[in-house]
Amino acid sequence: DGRIWLTLNVGLAELIREPESGRVRFRMYTRRHGLTHDAPNTMAEDGAGNLWLATETTGAMRLARNGFTTWSMEDGVVAGVTFVEDRKGDLYTIALASEPRASADFPRYRFGRVAESGFEWFVPPMPFSFGWGIAAIQTQEGDWWLTGSEVVFRYQSTPGLIDTRNAKPKRVYGTKDNLPYGQAMHLLEDSQGGIWVSTWGPTWGVSRWDPARERWNNMVGMPGMPTWQGATPRVLAKDTAANVWIGFNTGVARYRNHRFDFFGSGKSLPPGRIVSIYSGHDGCLWLGSSEGGLIRVDDAASEQPRFRTFTTAQGLSSNVVEAITLD
Repeated sequence: DGRIWLTLNVGLAELIREPESGRVRFRMYTRRHGLTHDAPNTMAEDGAGNLWLATETTGAMRLARNGFTTWSMEDGVVAGVTFVEDRKGDLYTIALASEPRASADFPRYRFGRVAESGFEWFVPPMPFSFGWGIAAIQTQEGDWWLTGSEVVFRYQSTPGLIDTRNAKPKRVYGTKDNLPYGQAMHLLEDSQGGIWVSTWGPTWGVSRWDPARERWNNMVGMPGMPTWQGATPRVLAKDTAANVWIGFNTGVARYRNHRFDFFGSGKSLPPGRIVSIYSGHDGCLWLGSSEGGLIRVDDAASEQPRFRTFTTAQGLSSNVVEAITLD
């Protein structure tokens, strides 16, 4: 495929030519990326395009053609936060990053579009500013909603997130619009086009943007929602029946038929914060607990869902489950 690789006494180097600028740079691979030896001797490509490396003391290694690609400090990535995909299929990271070739640059939060040669970094112009809660979603209509410092930014419908790099938001929502004071943390669009946002601050909050009335409704205090201040919303998700689920420090709340049902830790659920939620295609819902393992929710849309817990006793390597996805 025309890619050029070099073996060095400090690792493996890939020569990368950036298509837009034509600039050439090296991406380094070392033990940190999975090499078993610092100085591979020779290389060969097999019929499937995999790269084989020979070493003096640790045997052979295979670099899978379609295996993992790692971006790290060499590419400007200091810390990855999250990923988001637009309707075109482009993938973006939101990360603490610096431009890898800008010597005077310093790490800050940026959006990065994943490209063949690394990331195309950008930040929308003022008044946009990152907060410490970082989330972005594209709605069914194509609008972009981004969390900022104590506010929520809404951008005009565009094909890609990168189109916001030179755009002004069409609306900025804050306390004047009935959002609770605090840092906006998580975003979710429901089946009616409503936007849910959780906030952390002096008091936690969960609010929903009503697209028909174009206003924010405070969901805290509704029957079925936890009342303890330390509850703290951790994650928002939808099940296959379009019900909204909210993971809290103290359990999980479900919004169904315009009302909430709360299932508490230590009662319906094992102890621990609910920090991740994944909706399976088969109608099951999966919950990740900070200390109680993995919870499968059967009949998630029924009046009384059934919860089944998996822990290290059932084969998990840890009872801390921070992220769930489907392979």
